[in-house]
Amino acid sequence: MPSFLSNVSDGEMLLYYMESHVRKAVSHFKGKVRSWDVLNEIVSDNGKSLRDCIFTKYLGWDFIGKIFKWAHEEDPDCLLFYNDYDIGHMNNKSNFTYKMVKDLLDQNIPIHGVGFQGHIHASNYNISSIDENIKRFTDLGILVNFSEVDIRVRGISDNLNDRLERQKKVYYELAQCVFKYKKFESFTLWGFTDLHSWVHGFFGKDEPLLWDTNYQKKPAY
Repeated sequence: MPSFLSNVSDGEMLLYYMESHVRKAVSHFKGKVRSWDVLNEIVSDNGKSLRDCIFTKYLGWDFIGKIFKWAHEEDPDCLLFYNDYDIGHMNNKSNFTYKMVKDLLDQNIPIHGVGFQGHIHASNYNISSIDENIKRFTDLGILVNFSEVDIRVRGISDNLNDRLERQKKVYYELAQCVFKYKKFESFTLWGFTDLHSWVHGFFGKDEPLLWDTNYQKKPAY
């Protein structure tokens, strides 16, 4: 976020900056970008409200529909997504997100899909829950994608082969589940080699991707 926004204390001025940014970015890349994550991570982790941030502080819910409208007006052919983490399973956060998206659709807001980031630990994973969740979102008539997938295995076993076999199973089950849905749009990994993953700095050293630190394919590949 630009540093100057920290000094903004007026909702009208904040909305002006938001509209200017959205319109300029989308119009600049019109015809060159297939889809946009118009809004990212606005739902609180507990799934009870929107995230506490400068945008919700001064604008409440009002800006959400507006930014999708602005983006659509600048490029009517572009697919517009909401994107967030921890919404792949059936849980409080995905329930809140589902209601938010449904409300937007009921207001004829041009939102075309939802991105489940897919930062998953192999020990905290339920394919039936993910399946049920994808179904309810696609039943709204929108697209669903997994937008930032990595499968962590730290702590599962002291044996590397066991960890990698477990990871392989999760990647396989996830891919088998999602691609049976016609409204499932894409499956994007958040990197390709364990050598360069955000996971190490956030969760601790792990092996979350399809190539190891020596750029060799792992079993999940």
